[in-house]
Amino acid sequence: METLSIVIGIVSVLVALLALTRRKLYVAIGLLIGSFGLGVCLHHQQVLLGILWLGSTLLAWILAPLLGTKFDPLLLRMRASGIIGYWSDGEGAEALATMNHRFPKARRIDFIGIDHLVALRMAAPGLAEALHQGGCEVNLTIARPDGDLMVEEALMRSPGLDPALDPERLVTKVRSQRDNNIEAVEVLQEIGVQAKEGLPSDQRGRSCIRVRRFNTQLRQSFVILDRKWAWMSPNAPPHLTLQLPAFELVHTEDGCLLDRMLDHVDRLYAVCKPELEITI
Repeated sequence: METLSIVIGIVSVLVALLALTRRKLYVAIGLLIGSFGLGVCLHHQQVLLGILWLGSTLLAWILAPLLGTKFDPLLLRMRASGIIGYWSDGEGAEALATMNHRFPKARRIDFIGIDHLVALRMAAPGLAEALHQGGCEVNLTIARPDGDLMVEEALMRSPGLDPALDPERLVTKVRSQRDNNIEAVEVLQEIGVQAKEGLPSDQRGRSCIRVRRFNTQLRQSFVILDRKWAWMSPNAPPHLTLQLPAFELVHTEDGCLLDRMLDHVDRLYAVCKPELEITI
């Protein structure tokens, strides 16, 4: 019976380790086996051994909510793919705002989206500092304000809008979209002016701003820093991008989602040449 108690105890420990996957079934089975093992051990006056077996199971049960995410197979695969952060609906803007400390240290910053007006406003202090320090390249790639995409985007963001019945409302929506698009470039130009303030003449010309425009390309919205870190959010009108879930991506050695996105960005830049370049 002493051997049986040891075997039961070992099984309870193994099941306790499985409980770290946060699967309730494993936790319940582990507790059951651990309790049975404790009873067997106590029956044969193996008190210390019984307490050890049950204690290991209880410890795993207590730590499961804290450590379970580190062992969850799905989360492990996500981290291996370079997905290290996730924010649910409406949290993407807040998450991006809390990461402003990354901008001053970056040497290359890429914004890709419909207009990125809100993101540019939030990142303005960090962008100005990065450009002021020198050796920084900021790329803004947004939709062409007079393109068909702006009309389609306005329709997508306005459920129930029938352009045949209410053409004036459509015109207003499209104008608003285009105004945001144009203002985004103006905001970036103002950031460039701020970056030049107090900059000695012999240190100018080391940073630059480039603006590109696309006609139809729009898959995801990105903010990419140094091709090693990215904030990514899907585009799903009628919802605004910053109202949707967002992901934090990093580069990994074994190939990752960020690498695939960078391949897409490289092709985008090959097709859409800079239409505006500002040297800081």
